[in-house]
Amino acid sequence: EVEQRFALDVAVQVLAQDFNAALLLFAGVAGGMRGDEEVRGVPQRIVRRQRLHLQIAEAMERLDSSSRTYTSGIAHHLYSAGPLVKPERTGRALTTGGDAAHAVYATEEAVQHYHRALEVLQEAGDNGMARCAVQEVLADLLGLLGDRAAAMSHYEALSTVHGAAKHQIEHAR
Repeated sequence: EVEQRFALDVAVQVLAQDFNAALLLFAGVAGGMRGDEEVRGVPQRIVRRQRLHLQIAEAMERLDSSSRTYTSGIAHHLYSAGPLVKPERTGRALTTGGDAAHAVYATEEAVQHYHRALEVLQEAGDNGMARCAVQEVLADLLGLLGDRAAAMSHYEALSTVHGAAKHQIEHAR
C-alpha cells in the first residue's frame, strides 16, 4: 500500500514533466494490482483501477487549470473512473474534450468523446438541452464522416425530443 502510494505520488510529479512516462508508470502501478476480493459485486482490482483513473484526472486538472493541454486525457480518465465520478462532471469533461478535438479538426476523436458523453448523460437520466446539444453536434460530425445512417438516427431522435417538448426553433433545425 505504501509502495503504491509512493509510486502514485512519483507518477503525479512525473506527469508534470513527461506525460507519456507518467502513463507508463501508472500502467505499472495498475498492472501490479491484483486481487479477487469484491466490493458490492465489483472486483477490487477494477475499483482500484477506477480510483487510479480518477486520481490521474484530478492531477491533470490541477496541472491544466487554465489551458486545454490535457482536456482529452481528463475526459478519458473521468470516463474510465466510472461510477466514482458524478455523471454530470464526466459528461461536461467529455463534451469539453469533444469540443477541443472538434476545434482542431480531430473529428474521430471528437465523435468518440461525444458518444461517451451521450452515453453518460443518458445513463444519468439527463434528457435536457445539454444532452440534445451533444447529440446534435455528434450527428453533424457523423454526417461529415460519411456515416449518414447514424447521423439521421440522431437527428430523428432529436426531432422527437424537440417536438414533444414543443421547442419549435430546435425542432425546425
